[in-house]
Amino acid sequence: MNRGRLALLWLLSSSTLAALTAFAVLRWHQHHAHQPSPDPLSASEERFHSWLHQNLNLSPAEDAALHAAESSFASRRKDLRAAMSAAESDLRRLILRDGKDSPELKAAVQRLASAQAELQQAVLTHLFTMADHLDPVQRQQLIQWTHDSLRQVP
Repeated sequence: MNRGRLALLWLLSSSTLAALTAFAVLRWHQHHAHQPSPDPLSASEERFHSWLHQNLNLSPAEDAALHAAESSFASRRKDLRAAMSAAESDLRRLILRDGKDSPELKAAVQRLASAQAELQQAVLTHLFTMADHLDPVQRQQLIQWTHDSLRQVP
């Protein structure tokens, strides 16, 4: 496989993984925002929120702590998703403009991969922050859910 195909495969895989990891945070946020969302991830967000309450039996204090953690992460997530969207847009523009592999295209792929990696790391850090507000059994359940969600990447 040539380097361009490997880079594209890596890009698609990391993009899928970043999106799946983001599902958990986005689902939680959408439920607590009580607003309809044009984001296609909103159904997944609702499922995560339902899962959280059905499986973790959160106390009012835990629910409040998780809500506060989500509220504080919302702006960061929005900024990271905007950076990723801008990098994707730049990559699409270069693909149409050049129609071939180029140093600019490779740089755009790297910017997108970096944005995706930064978002993924931030989401995982956020999930672990949420887990810190849970008891040990609940924490393990959330960690297992995160693990299982990542295994479902196509």
